[in-house]
Amino acid sequence: VAFALGRALGPAVTRNRLRRRLRALLREADANRELPGGMLLLGAKPSAIELTFDALRLEFRSMLPALTSAPASTGTTPTRTPATSSSSAAASRP
Repeated sequence: VAFALGRALGPAVTRNRLRRRLRALLREADANRELPGGMLLLGAKPSAIELTFDALRLEFRSMLPALTSAPASTGTTPTRTPATSSSSAAASRP
């Protein structure tokens, strides 16, 4: 798992807090066997900073179906941005 959290999100403290929240959501999804195999790249837009943890969880969970339906043989990287435009994620399988 890699995180693409640029300086546009704010200072390092803010980016690190969001990174910790995303890691917690990944652990939660992994424990429930909701994550696909392969590599993940998670990114976020500046509005993700303003979300509560529960709101971020809802956005993250809304992206899981797009991650699990990623084509394995084409090597493409599907991307889905939630309707609220608060965060984005991409998944790729080698």
